[in-house]
Amino acid sequence: MDRFLILLLVAGQHLPGMVAHATASNRFESEIAAFERLDQQDPPASSPILFTGSSSIRQWADLERLFQHTGYATLNRGFGGSMMSDVNECFHRIVQPYRPSLVVVYEGDNDLASGMSPQDVMKEFYTFSRLLMEHLPNTDLAVMSVKPSPSRSAFREEMDELNSLLELFCLEVGGTYIDVATPMLDATGQPFPQLFQPDRLHLNAAGYRLWKKTLIPSISNWLSIRNANLQLSFVHSDPGILELSWIGKAWLESATDLSNDWTSVHVDQNGFQRIEIVSEAAFYRLR
Repeated sequence: MDRFLILLLVAGQHLPGMVAHATASNRFESEIAAFERLDQQDPPASSPILFTGSSSIRQWADLERLFQHTGYATLNRGFGGSMMSDVNECFHRIVQPYRPSLVVVYEGDNDLASGMSPQDVMKEFYTFSRLLMEHLPNTDLAVMSVKPSPSRSAFREEMDELNSLLELFCLEVGGTYIDVATPMLDATGQPFPQLFQPDRLHLNAAGYRLWKKTLIPSISNWLSIRNANLQLSFVHSDPGILELSWIGKAWLESATDLSNDWTSVHVDQNGFQRIEIVSEAAFYRLR
């Protein structure tokens, strides 16, 4: 049974399938187009925990199984050697269509290595935050710190500065900062070499196990806060019309039974929805 409040009602309405409508960065077009083909062949679950970012996310083989116990699907949309500007450019194709409950971002690594300053990288994160507020106001944000790769030791000062700025950014925008860097350092402040592949840049299985150990408490805390704040209520309605209102940051979803086949319902405005009653039975929930 879903951990969120579920109401057995009379049927509502369903949305058509997701439609992508933006132009991806040319250098990643093949990867973005591959995601879209996969979505057509095997549509992802609604309102997932969405991970996006560079190859450190893309290469995380078991990421989509990590949070199955939460009742949320996890979706991996990491791509190439991307930077934060690439995520922003592809926002309408790799983030917005999924209407995620939570989006977890790992970027900044390649940005700094390309010569960008921490301040320039932060401009891209603020752009992402504005995109979320405009297009996905019910989606929460989590940001992972930049990892201290041995092959990029020349950028450690910039990485540390960027991580401090990312932590402040999350406090400012109400996001969750996930510090995956500190647990990767030994007593002298150097990264454990056994966490990395031979290229000394990408994580190996041990590195991802450490990231998993670090991520789970943060995601679990986000879940407990989001769940505690949700309240769904009936509002007095005219015959043939059901009115729902809710307190909390969430997506309204419907299903014809209690399977996992839930569909996002178009919401006229945050926290309120009018639904025309028809003969088919349906369930509604907040995610």
